[in-house]
Amino acid sequence: MIAVVIYGWISTTETTNTLHAQAQKKANSEIKNEAKRFENYFTSARKDLLFLSKLPQLKNLVKQNQDTLPKIGVRKTSNDLLINLKHTFTQFANSRKIFSNIRFIDSNGQELIKVSYQTNGGASFADDQELKNCKGEAFFVKTRQVTRGNFHHTLPGLRTNRQGGVLKPWQPTMLYATPVMDNNSKHWGMIVADLELRPLLNDLEQWEKDDNRENKNNVYTHLSLIDPYGTTIYNANNTILWKKPASQSDSNTAYPSEVALLLKSPENKAIEVANNIYATGKISLTDSGQDNYLVLLYEIPGKLLNQSKKLILWFVIIGIIILVVGVIIIVLLSRVHIERRLKILQNHVKQLMQGNTPAEIPTNIEDEIGQITTEINLLTRNIHQMVSFADRVGTGNYDTEIAFNKDIVLGTTLIKMRDNLRVSAEKQDKNKWVNEGLAHFSGILRTQDDLKEVGNEVILEVVKYLNAHQGIIYQLSDDNQEELIFLAAYSFDKEIQKEKISIHDGLAGQAFRQKESIHITDVPAEYGYIKSVLGKASPKNVLIVPLIVQEQVEGVLEIASFNMIEDYEVQFVTQLAEAIAVTISSVKSSEKTTKLLRKSQESEQALQKKEETLKDRMNELEAAQKEVEFKTQQIEEQKKQIEKSLEEKTEQTEMLLAQEEEMRQNMEELQATQEAMSEKQRELEKAKKKLEVNEQVLKKAYKKARDRELEIKQKNEELKAQEEEIRQNMEELKATQEAMERKQLELESANKKLAANEKVLKMAYEQVKESETEIRQKNEEILKQSNVLEEAKDELERKNKKMAANERVLKKAYEKIRSQEQGLKDTINQLQTTEEELRQNMEELQTTQEALQDKTRSLEVKNKLITNSINYAKNIQTAILPKKEEMENAFADYYVLYMPKDIVSGDFYWFRQVSENTVYLAIVDCTGHGVPGALMSMIGSSLLNRTISERKILAPGKILENVHMGIRARLRQAEANSGDGMVISLACIERKTDNMFDITFSAAKQNIYYIEEDGEMKTIKGDRKSIGGWQRESYRTFSDQHFQLKKGTKIYFTTDGILDNPNPRRKRFGEKYLKHIIMENHNLPFETQKQILAERLAAHQQDADQRDDITVIGIQL
Repeated sequence: MIAVVIYGWISTTETTNTLHAQAQKKANSEIKNEAKRFENYFTSARKDLLFLSKLPQLKNLVKQNQDTLPKIGVRKTSNDLLINLKHTFTQFANSRKIFSNIRFIDSNGQELIKVSYQTNGGASFADDQELKNCKGEAFFVKTRQVTRGNFHHTLPGLRTNRQGGVLKPWQPTMLYATPVMDNNSKHWGMIVADLELRPLLNDLEQWEKDDNRENKNNVYTHLSLIDPYGTTIYNANNTILWKKPASQSDSNTAYPSEVALLLKSPENKAIEVANNIYATGKISLTDSGQDNYLVLLYEIPGKLLNQSKKLILWFVIIGIIILVVGVIIIVLLSRVHIERRLKILQNHVKQLMQGNTPAEIPTNIEDEIGQITTEINLLTRNIHQMVSFADRVGTGNYDTEIAFNKDIVLGTTLIKMRDNLRVSAEKQDKNKWVNEGLAHFSGILRTQDDLKEVGNEVILEVVKYLNAHQGIIYQLSDDNQEELIFLAAYSFDKEIQKEKISIHDGLAGQAFRQKESIHITDVPAEYGYIKSVLGKASPKNVLIVPLIVQEQVEGVLEIASFNMIEDYEVQFVTQLAEAIAVTISSVKSSEKTTKLLRKSQESEQALQKKEETLKDRMNELEAAQKEVEFKTQQIEEQKKQIEKSLEEKTEQTEMLLAQEEEMRQNMEELQATQEAMSEKQRELEKAKKKLEVNEQVLKKAYKKARDRELEIKQKNEELKAQEEEIRQNMEELKATQEAMERKQLELESANKKLAANEKVLKMAYEQVKESETEIRQKNEEILKQSNVLEEAKDELERKNKKMAANERVLKKAYEKIRSQEQGLKDTINQLQTTEEELRQNMEELQTTQEALQDKTRSLEVKNKLITNSINYAKNIQTAILPKKEEMENAFADYYVLYMPKDIVSGDFYWFRQVSENTVYLAIVDCTGHGVPGALMSMIGSSLLNRTISERKILAPGKILENVHMGIRARLRQAEANSGDGMVISLACIERKTDNMFDITFSAAKQNIYYIEEDGEMKTIKGDRKSIGGWQRESYRTFSDQHFQLKKGTKIYFTTDGILDNPNPRRKRFGEKYLKHIIMENHNLPFETQKQILAERLAAHQQDADQRDDITVIGIQL
């Protein structure tokens, strides 16, 4: 009985404590949820204001306001941008309905937009007369100190009317302000809003009513909203208490000290003080700063908790009685039930120990035996599933699902075994895939000998084999080792495909230089795209692999795919790249050998032609010599006839003497003629040499006039190719010389063999002679015994005849061998002669090579000096061009497309601001381009500056007249009457106070184009006269054209360089096409217009040479 009483007392105490603990927990949870809802309300409001602060139109509005009559102080707000922003703010206020006021204030404190929202009438924006300047208010000063993305706020307060009185019914609000800043932290203004708190406080009031709906005896819970200083802002169970002094009973001094500490603590928790429960919920107003929170305080009186104690006591007594009776019944029934369940468990465990997997034991009881049964059932299920799992893995199904508990040691081991088997199988499959691919591509690469066909077939097969979607191959240029040229591509858009890229540009150049692959797995959206008829999308993976063979990079292979490119696929492409590089190198070497052979043949043909020409000249000289000899012979014959006549006609001595004297004179004349002929022949030989020298001089002069900077580079490359060709010829000559040496050794060996054969034949011949002597001796003996050995004698005679025949055969063989030996000696002599000729050719080639190297070094030095001088001239010319800041300050927007044909340009553009509202802009095209054009541009710029600065001439037509006279005076054209000069467009732009601009335009052989708001392009033509050059009239004048344009009008200036620029078919770009491009894109930003114009120009020109300097300027007033 004592135990039951003690149990009742303990149960009552514990139940009461539990009730209080649950009340604290519930109060803490509910107040935290309510505080979180408040905080979400404030966070959502801040996000809305951040959204407004990031609108790009706000920055444009401030810039527009600052650009529009900054000196007058009158702000023009009736423009499209401001109206659109007002409507945007109004729609935002109508949709959110939580802001009573939303304002945009610029950096000078001026309200530009103010939108008010009322529950009945909706949102509306204020007129310009209602806007005010807030520069002196506290919130403006403090918000200026706030960083981007942060807020300044005030504590809650009541809305007031225009006289400062509090509006009734109560309308609590709270001010939020955030700065409007760009990425460079430049302050453009701020967004200021009054946040309505009435919805939150209505919810508090309703929550308080619901919480006290069932309470009796006038005992209620209390809910209050408190600021960081402990002042009660709002009491849901009472009236609104706004900012009462701390001395009154609603401040934190009215609470116990423990509660006051809780209010100041950053924690959210519930405590019990004097049998009352207090719970707090902190509400963050901003992410940083002081006084950035409010507190919700929830109070549960102790009297409300004590009403439940009596009920708890009765429940405890009844529970004790039921407990005693139930315990007795349970003890009796549990014994039988437990014994039966234990026997079932014993049989089940025995079957498991025997290796069987019996069916699970059904159980619905969760006591200790039930838990043991559940664990045994789980063990049985896991064992059965592990056996099944091992069977499936053994059959190769590595993706089988895991149904057993992974925490079991045996299960973990089985999973590791499966994973290892899967990794091994995947590795084998990947290796097989790589090897099959390499074998497949090896067959493709072996069968190709054309580089273009190799590239096209390889890129097609690589993309298909990798299941990729785009690919391209670049090879190293033979002409420029700093460039990669296009070889082949798959599914590449021709608009973005480049024929040449530098090895210093982009990822392809980086992979080329570092000789390593680059694999990008997180490709940015703007990186590029794969295009089809239905659309285009960016790839997810990009692989760039250099083509390397023997540490030499032959090119770059780039693959793009929507799919993930795995590591083994990267390894495959890397191995394949080496095979592709070997093929490219082999095909290049073959093509280079073919070209060198063809070039050698052409050189040989040219030498033959020169030799034939020299032979023809020698034949002409020989014919002239023969003619002289023939005349001399005729004279000799005449002399003989005269002498004969003297002998026959002695009587005519005097006549003969006269004739003799005449003949003597003729002889002297003939001798003089012969000497003159010899002298003539010598002069002809000198003239021939002089002609050859002049021919060489003319050739050099022609080359010097034609070869410029790019041709000098080409000449250097040709010299390098010739040097390489000579080196290869040297190697071929060495190889030929080695072959001749081997042939000579073979001949010496053959001579030794012939000498040995000769000795053998001599020995055989001597043996034959000895045999003949012996036979003769025997014949003498036989003659002595002739009667007895007659038959033997006949037989010996036959043998003797046979030996004689053999002797003749041997002599013929010996003579034949001697003739072969002589032929071999002749062949050796011919080879030695050929070797000597080759050696002389080698010496001549070495001499030629040294001379070419000297000329190459000289040309390189001169080219470097000329290029350095021109680059310095470019720096000087760039210095006279207008600065970017001047153009930006003068115009709302602009662009300059400036493309010199050479390093320096004959085009230039000129800008001068003479007053705050007046500027001059000119675009000039001087005669010629390159260095001469640049010198003319310096003269033109100097004359324009002096005309305005020193002579104070401001009318554009008069300015052109003065520049014209200055050009003629500087170039002395009145004396030389040359055609050098320039064409120019000059505009004087003066801004008026009514958004209008006065334009005074004067031009020499140039036009300008402008587009107003109606979108129609108009052309203003200049005078058909040039600046400088020929002048027929006594004084050249230029006319002024006056017209007015509105703000926002776009004007375009251009020289004729872009109009005359040809394509490969020599078709001009033309004025019509230029105007079409301007009209098509004039609504785009000027930088975008410039980019589009440059792209269209490049697409038109393709690989054709630029004909002239190009300058195009576009401005917006």
